[in-house]
Order: sequence, then C-alpha cells, then structure tokens
Amino acid sequence: TRVLTSDGTANGAIAESGFTYDGNYVTIYGGERIESDSASALGAGTNLVTTVPTTTGNSCHFEYYVVNGTGAARTGVVMAVWNGSSAAFTDTSTTDLNGTTEGIAFTVTVSGGNVRLNAVVTTGVWTVKVGTRIIF
Repeated sequence: TRVLTSDGTANGAIAESGFTYDGNYVTIYGGERIESDSASALGAGTNLVTTVPTTTGNSCHFEYYVVNGTGAARTGVVMAVWNGSSAAFTDTSTTDLNGTTEGIAFTVTVSGGNVRLNAVVTTGVWTVKVGTRIIF
C-alpha cells in the first residue's frame, strides 16, 4: 500500500506510488527494499538468520550487529550478489569490542528460491540483529 506524505497544507496529502509499506517491508522508489530481523541464542553450527526471495532483487547489504553473553560485540556489513543458484559475498566489520567475536562468521547461500544469511557459530552463544537493504 502507498505511504501518504504531506506538504503541510490542508489538501497536501499525496499517496506516493514510489514509496510503499505492506506491513513488513518499505519499498522506496522501486529501487530498494529495507527490512530487519534478529535471532538470539544461536549456538554451535550453521544458523539461519534471515532470508530474501531471489526474485526481490539482484544484491543486498546485510547490515549486522553481533553480541555474545560476555558482551563481546562487533558490527559490519555482509554484501551479497546472487543469481538463481549461487551467491557471492564479502563481510566487512569493525574491530571487536569487549572481547573476541571470532566465534561467529557469516555465509550467504541460495536455496529453495531464497538468499539465506547464515551465522556459523564455532564457540559461544550469540545474538544477531540485521537490517537488510535489497537493491534491484
């Protein structure tokens, strides 16, 4: 559904065709979609954090924050690009705060029509918060 904006005048409301919100996702001028998610109590192994349908775009930035039970934290961006069957990605992040975050890393895969951001945990228990910007 369209988002109403106003220029501040009595009859200045406009239903924007290029700015929509469907209850879950904000789409801005048809070129970008923004969503957020979080996952907690992630333990050893590969943990699904969030998914994006492959049909929603061509690439995205998963902007994340991770923290463990001792307060070790970092923030970063996993940049991903995909086609119908595979993905390429890179992770750029801050240095660690309050201890090491070596116990968590990310992968991006394509499966079942979805791009999947996975947290790979080798040690500790983690919380991940992620904001996803899909570019299409």
